[in-house]
Amino acid sequence: MPEMKRKLLEKYPRFGGIHVSMDNPRPHRAKRTQETTTKESIEIVHPACSPDINPCDYAAFRSLAHFLMNFALNVKKFSAHSRMDRQQASFFLRKCDRPKMS
Repeated sequence: MPEMKRKLLEKYPRFGGIHVSMDNPRPHRAKRTQETTTKESIEIVHPACSPDINPCDYAAFRSLAHFLMNFALNVKKFSAHSRMDRQQASFFLRKCDRPKMS
């Protein structure tokens, strides 16, 4: 564990530490695991028994996966509409900047 921690901190120094997501299986609850994470100052960011907020378990929750998929699609649609609005505005502004022909 100390060697892995050292390598991770070398590769990602801006994180300032190691953050772990645990979902309460026996290896995560083991006294040795808890002692090691405390000794190595490894932060546990998700409380035990909370698969609803564990990113690894999104596939297990169809409604959450569906919501996230729709959210991503809506963001893409909004972005496309915004880009189209900017292009239309740019077109009309260019036309207005031209000298008028009499």
